[in-house]
Amino acid sequence: TRFPYTIQLRGGSYDEVVTRSGMKGTATRPITIQAYRDEAVTFDGTIDASGGWVAEGGNVYSKHIGEDVWQLFVKESGQWQQKNNARWPNARFGEKQADVESIYSRKSWAHANTTGNDIGIMADDSLTDDININTINLTGAVVVANVASFDTWTRKITSHSAGSNSFEYGATPRIWKNQKHFYYFVEGIKELLDNTNEWYFDRASKTAYIYSTTGAPSQEIR
Repeated sequence: TRFPYTIQLRGGSYDEVVTRSGMKGTATRPITIQAYRDEAVTFDGTIDASGGWVAEGGNVYSKHIGEDVWQLFVKESGQWQQKNNARWPNARFGEKQADVESIYSRKSWAHANTTGNDIGIMADDSLTDDININTINLTGAVVVANVASFDTWTRKITSHSAGSNSFEYGATPRIWKNQKHFYYFVEGIKELLDNTNEWYFDRASKTAYIYSTTGAPSQEIR
């Protein structure tokens, strides 16, 4: 046909895998996919992870997922809550809650010392003073380092000892000469999982971990 194609979807949630073959729209003959009338249509790329969570100790629960995933959603009070990767300092999606800052706030980043830093070296006395971090060896974790004004890099931490006030990480192209504005956070290891706003995914075993203070998670999880 010479006319445009329009595919109308009835209301609902769709998670099928659709393989397109031989379809090609043009500027004068576009292919349009739209909801039927005013019906609500959702494309859902998640998988169900509800139930079957196993206690690991210390309020941590695990579930083998069997495939790579990169985000976890938990239904809380009828609303989906996006969980943040386990990290330090702690942070959460949405507004600040108790002592956990919003992920969108600069306050959710650690502030390094104003001296003692260098390319590939982060110095921060709170690594020693903060009980949430001072017992954890960060070697192998990932640092997201804002150390050059508007420039931020993600690097592996290559050397650290629990309780030390500094760590070494993969070199960045440069750092800002003025060290008073060095901000960072660390993630990427299970030991950082310590509050209900977080989760962790082990890519090697394809296992998800979640923190719960109310026993094994019974909510709907995707």
